[in-house]
Amino acid sequence: MSTTSLRLRTLPRYPARISGTNGVKTVRETGSADLVVKNDFSDMIRVPAVDNPDKIFLLTWNADTNSYSIMSFTDTFAAAIDVTGLMPKSVYDPANHNADAFARANHTGVQAISTVTGLQTALDSKDGKVVYAAKSANYTALLADNNAVHRFTAAATVALTAAATLGANWHYTVVANGADVTIDPNSTETINGLLTLIVPNGTSAQIICDGSAFFTVFKPTGWQLIERRSFSGVNAVTFLNLFGDIRLRGFVDSAGAGADLYWRSSTNNGSSYDTGASDYTFEALLASSTSITAARTTGSLASITTGGFSAGVFDMTITGFGRALPAAAITAVSGASAGGTLSGASLQFFSQWRNSSVARNAIQIGTTPTSNISGFITVEALA
Repeated sequence: MSTTSLRLRTLPRYPARISGTNGVKTVRETGSADLVVKNDFSDMIRVPAVDNPDKIFLLTWNADTNSYSIMSFTDTFAAAIDVTGLMPKSVYDPANHNADAFARANHTGVQAISTVTGLQTALDSKDGKVVYAAKSANYTALLADNNAVHRFTAAATVALTAAATLGANWHYTVVANGADVTIDPNSTETINGLLTLIVPNGTSAQIICDGSAFFTVFKPTGWQLIERRSFSGVNAVTFLNLFGDIRLRGFVDSAGAGADLYWRSSTNNGSSYDTGASDYTFEALLASSTSITAARTTGSLASITTGGFSAGVFDMTITGFGRALPAAAITAVSGASAGGTLSGASLQFFSQWRNSSVARNAIQIGTTPTSNISGFITVEALA
């Protein structure tokens, strides 16, 4: 490495000749006979790397004493940590990875969310996947319930956390599936301008916060398709996991003349069916040709047809089937006929009851006397 120097040479015609090299230059100012010695940074040699920080030095100047001194790279970084808080290499790169120390590809491991201050709260305030839960008691909706859908299966009150805490754009859906649900905002805050709001059984409501109050839009719950089933040569068909009000529509063909269709309900999802001697009551209007007759019966099943049939189309709606109410059914049948002879003009109308206030969740369709049946049935439910 070249050494910076100041060189003097005596000439006969002038007391001295001054020239600079390797970072030092002499300059004669315009109009002056004096020579000024300055640093010439453009003439300095650039060092590509510091191979030995203890033997590479920096020239420093102390403004208080107007003096120059040198500092090694080691001394410079040791002084800098005290002044600016820079992290020494022994801390940030103890394994001496050098340039690879901060390469993202070299980082491995898992950091718990709880170790990052405020991260979980920030994540909770963002929309993500819909979080579903079924509830059957009073509940307080929290910040973490943003974008949640809660289905209430019994009468309940949903208390809303203060709007300022939930913040603008927080939203939450309540499904009333068993009884009315009351929405109760915090203190004097309102929802749709009211202190409380009822979500009627069988509907849902999305609640939206604007940071100071709440508003909502009701969504009536429509019929939900449960199953379309075709069957052939079976004694009975059963449908499980039912809820709310149900509707059954279809076509049934009986292999045995004189058999009638019936339905029975279950409270244990089909493990057994209600067959008590007075579990069901039905009234029927029977129309054939120009005559109409009526009948009323209480028994261990609810008739869908009466008088024997060979084939028929039926449409039955049972209100309160999956609720803690007596189940009331209205059934219309076309094509039922006495003696097993199909007559498209034959009509039967039934009002049927299951005399119990226990919610049901399965239904059986069969014949009495037992006979093989074929056809198809569509089942829908209304929450």
